[in-house]
Amino acid sequence: MSTPGKPDLDRLVTALTADGRPDELIGREAAAAAFRAASGRDAASRRDAADGAVRPRRVPTHRPRATLPQRLAAIGAVVAVAAGVAAAAYTRALPGPAQDLAHTVFAPLGVPGNQQPAQPGQPSAVTIATSGGKSGRATPGDR
Repeated sequence: MSTPGKPDLDRLVTALTADGRPDELIGREAAAAAFRAASGRDAASRRDAADGAVRPRRVPTHRPRATLPQRLAAIGAVVAVAAGVAAAAYTRALPGPAQDLAHTVFAPLGVPGNQQPAQPGQPSAVTIATSGGKSGRATPGDR
């Protein structure tokens, strides 16, 4: 086999397909005998006593379960992400639809909805504290 213009490839293919040198073959028979012995033991351990048929080895199919530290790390990551989203929603830093969704989910925490800013020329609502500890909404003209 010859590859025109690629003598290095020809030498590689020749080296890979050549017989082994004597120094490369030292211990070959011992390795082959060990392999045959191991294969024989493996087959014998799988052999059914009743009919002498070789049964395939069972491979475990269960997945390893996550350990407690891995679960705690995952829970911590979820809590951190949720806290970050809640903080962004509280400052109204989310885009409109995301802000509405965050308001729906985090409304008990006081996350505002997607309210449009007041139009120019219209007074915005102001939250004031009353002496009874309750807050009321007033516009600048109510004072």
